[in-house]
Amino acid sequence: MQGEGHRLLQSVSSTLELPKSLEILSNREREVLKLLVDGMTNKQIAEALTLRLGTVKVHVNHILSKLQVEHRSQAIAKLTKLRLVN
Repeated sequence: MQGEGHRLLQSVSSTLELPKSLEILSNREREVLKLLVDGMTNKQIAEALTLRLGTVKVHVNHILSKLQVEHRSQAIAKLTKLRLVN
């Protein structure tokens, strides 16, 4: 991975620590979640991670399922709550 997307991912990754309780997520799902939290759209995430849009949508659906939420905003709220607890 190179270019602006890689630099963006590195900067986000270095500022966001995910709680241990999110170990149920794969490494790629954690990368997607970090960019989701940063407010990126599926299309922006796909460009940053050099993935197809459909692949990002699958990752987002897996994240929502694993976190037992229905919407992105709920996933972000749950992550925020977990970070405060841990």
